[in-house]
Amino acid sequence: MNGATFATGKVGQAFSFDGVDDYVDLPLTASQLISNTAGAITAWVYPTTVGDNDIVVAFGSGSGGQGVGLGIWGNIRIYHHYGSYDWQSNTSISANRWTFLAYVWDSTTEYIYKDGILTETRPRNFNYVPGAGTIGHGFWGDPANAFPG
Repeated sequence: MNGATFATGKVGQAFSFDGVDDYVDLPLTASQLISNTAGAITAWVYPTTVGDNDIVVAFGSGSGGQGVGLGIWGNIRIYHHYGSYDWQSNTSISANRWTFLAYVWDSTTEYIYKDGILTETRPRNFNYVPGAGTIGHGFWGDPANAFPG
């Protein structure tokens, strides 16, 4: 959508986003593949800038505490579609460098991995409900939070 293209990826091709309005809209079935009980979102990312509130991928219903998303706000940030549920981590990320990110959860705990190393955990505080899914920008069609990379 809005000019998202392909570029050379870590392995093969990757999506390329301008950080203004590009994104990939995923079918509802993608959101339904994610479980409330336990799950993981992983991505190789290459941010061209380390900005503020840039969402790499997001899934969920659109109500507060019912989504899951992986992004960057200075450091790695986990989104649950409302500030009081979101997790601003202390795990740094660099611009113009490939980094493998993994966000994992189970019934009690959330985990952040960077390049295969566990960097942080916290008690779980969300209840996932399937809805929409996007790669490259904010939740559920919100034009804010575009990812540059």
